[in-house]
Amino acid sequence: MVKKYPTVNCTRFTPNLVYLSGDLLKVRLPSSTRWLKRLQLFKQCRYSARVRNADRDGDRSTKTVYTSPYFDDVIQLNETDDYVVVECYDKFNHVISRSYIHRIRKKLATEAELRVSYEKHVGVHAPRETLSVMMVGIDGMSKQNLQRSMPKTRNFLLGPLKAIELHKYNKIGLNTFPNVVGLLMGKHEHEMNFSYSQPFDSLNDEFIWSEYRRAGYRTALTFDMTGITAFHYLKLGWKKSPVDYYFREMVIDSEPDTLMRNQYQRCLGEVPEVDVLNDYFIQLASIFNNSKTEPYFAYSFAARLTHDDLNQASAGDELYYNFFNTLAEREVLNNTVLVFFSDHGERFGAIRSTYNGMIEGRTPHLLLVFPPWFHAKYPHLMDVLRINQQRLTSHFDVHATLRDLLYFKGETGPGNITHRGISLFREIPRLRTCRHMGVSEENCVCNHLSPHAKVDPNLAQFLAMTLVNRVMDYTNQYRKNCSALTLKSIETVMTISTPENSNERYQLTITTEPGSALYEGVVEMTQLKKADVIGDVTRLNMYKGQAECIQNAFLRQFCYCHSES
Repeated sequence: MVKKYPTVNCTRFTPNLVYLSGDLLKVRLPSSTRWLKRLQLFKQCRYSARVRNADRDGDRSTKTVYTSPYFDDVIQLNETDDYVVVECYDKFNHVISRSYIHRIRKKLATEAELRVSYEKHVGVHAPRETLSVMMVGIDGMSKQNLQRSMPKTRNFLLGPLKAIELHKYNKIGLNTFPNVVGLLMGKHEHEMNFSYSQPFDSLNDEFIWSEYRRAGYRTALTFDMTGITAFHYLKLGWKKSPVDYYFREMVIDSEPDTLMRNQYQRCLGEVPEVDVLNDYFIQLASIFNNSKTEPYFAYSFAARLTHDDLNQASAGDELYYNFFNTLAEREVLNNTVLVFFSDHGERFGAIRSTYNGMIEGRTPHLLLVFPPWFHAKYPHLMDVLRINQQRLTSHFDVHATLRDLLYFKGETGPGNITHRGISLFREIPRLRTCRHMGVSEENCVCNHLSPHAKVDPNLAQFLAMTLVNRVMDYTNQYRKNCSALTLKSIETVMTISTPENSNERYQLTITTEPGSALYEGVVEMTQLKKADVIGDVTRLNMYKGQAECIQNAFLRQFCYCHSES
């Protein structure tokens, strides 16, 4: 089931003819014979400065605010041009190359505002240290798959960078959204009191990046896809930019570009998209490389590499290693806490259908890198962090740690087992359970499962039908759109034993028709021999093309649309 892919190689695709050098755009014609004939017809280029179209739909479209004169060698960017699209033409005025270029620069008005906020934060809270925070996320990457697919990156973090890796890190919810809500807000999704028919602007103050900004930190946010993100999949994103530096326009403009994108869309011209995304953070960290005077909080999440195939992570191993190595060589990590994380483990595919895959689905990877001097100055904190590597943790704890860093006192002690989120600078209690963390049983990795349980066939059939009926209940309001489901087969039945529950519980995997949907759920048998599904049901295989007739992101996995819908 495990495959290894070569590193993403974009050299055979349309070359980027323009690059950024300081504030200058320079034309660079490649010498490759592959492009020689076409480039002999090269005539000129020009750029358009573009911004998000907040007057229209914010995160879905852009608009041009300036178009430059033509140039064939070099041109200087206007002071306010942060993102430009450069088109180069041949002698027949055909576009032969298109470059998407982001420039991070200090914004004078923003810097003045942040300086006041930072001085107030230091004056009121007196943190012992001020450290920038860089969060680098990859979609659907379990701790185990990180070991398999990205060993060079992981070994570099654990070796030279002395990363702390959480070995018992448990996801909170099914897919990306509930997990990053826990990470960025310290809440469950149902606690948000928010309608997804509205943009996230009214909620933005509750995200951790806004708390950092109120303390005088520059904030940055990047995603690599327009629609498949936690905040854009059947959601509206933001109308107003949620942070100071928002990598969004380039994604909107470049995603449909068939000239510069290959069929897998992992290249942007001759550059891997992962490198484009990571270069944005290299720019940010290089410009604001003094956390004592210009701290920043940056959050990145990449989905395209791994979303559809977890094995593709191996194609990014070298790229991420180079990225982290560059940060280290530029001494960025002397001022920064690096958080390398995922939202959850694998949700689909052959591995997920195995017993090991079920465990991996619940255990995303997370590594923390602290500056070298931090290890020496705060050995007591590092000792606690190493203890917590082997304790049950979740996104809620990382959220608490991010808040602890903002108001850093350098103190440790025992964590309170009744708190859902405990800072990793506090010792996580050994007896902690998923119930203490607010993690539901179907998402908990601590259950004692019997993978070869001998369950009476009649009982198994009864449990499976209970699960089918629960799946049907999800889409009752969409019955005109969604087909009735029937049980096709029972794949697995496992008994669950936990010290906190005396009723009989079973974890089942079933297949339903039509659509051959694979579902996993927990069914409890009460002492009165009644059966109930505990928590949410999980879809284990892809449902793209089956459920487009309904717009609810959560309920799509339970619907097989009528052919006429």
